[in-house]
This record gives sequence, C-alpha cells and structure tokens, in this order.
Amino acid sequence: AMVVILVDRENDNIVLVEQFRVGAANSCLDDSPWLIECIAGMCDQGEYPADTCVREVLEETGMKLIEEPQLLFTYYTSPGGSNELIYLFVGYCDSTEATSFRGQPDEFEDLKVHVIPIDVAIRALHSGKVNNAATIIGLQWLEIQRQSAG
Repeated sequence: AMVVILVDRENDNIVLVEQFRVGAANSCLDDSPWLIECIAGMCDQGEYPADTCVREVLEETGMKLIEEPQLLFTYYTSPGGSNELIYLFVGYCDSTEATSFRGQPDEFEDLKVHVIPIDVAIRALHSGKVNNAATIIGLQWLEIQRQSAG
C-alpha cells in the first residue's frame, strides 16, 4: 500500500481526504467513522509504489504532482499479524487545483477533499482529531521538517 503526504509549499497547505471507514464505524470508541486521512491506495499488480502515488493523487484529488514523489519511509502496519508494507511518500502539489469531491465509483469511494493550512492540520494532530496511523506519522514528519527548517 502507498500513502502520500500531499503538501503545497507555495500556499502552506496540506491536502487530506475524508471518507467513511467501516472499521471505525464498528469501533467501541465514540469517534466518527468519517476519517480525515492522507491520500492512500493499494499498488496494482506489478505497479511501483511511486506510480501508485501519482495515480492515487489524481484519482482522489483531481491534481497532478508538480514533481516526482519522494519516498520517506517503508513500514509494516501490523507485523505481528500481517506482511503489509506501507510506502510513505511526500508529494508536492498546487492545492488550488484540488477538486472538492472525488472517488472511484467502481471502488465505492466517496471522498471529500480538504485543503487545510499546515498549522491547522498539526493542531488537529495534537488535539486527537487525526486518529489513523499513516496520517499521524505523515503529520509528525511534516511537523519535524517545519521545526528543523524554522
């Protein structure tokens, strides 16, 4: 699987998507099943993760990356019970080109695209509003990058 932190450096925004997640709906927690997440997707047979990144950004946001995505980390989601690897990328975009609602009907996707100032997204991370691992890791990486540049 592939996840991308989609950043607009020019406008200091991050692009995230909101979608219904059945696992969250079946949780014993009182959280909303509508999760705010980084763009993500499964690699097709024989597809390189960087190519999946480019494809998923277009499918989920309507945008094209303005440069090649950069691989940040590869990690196991749950190595005690799964061999699934996540390829975590950073991709750069022009967030003014984002489409509000997206999704692939054949994949039963119904996505709302959010263009959010990076500082607001980082506050959402610290408040607990972001509650999925890939997005938490991505936002923490982005926060560290901003602190070291600042």
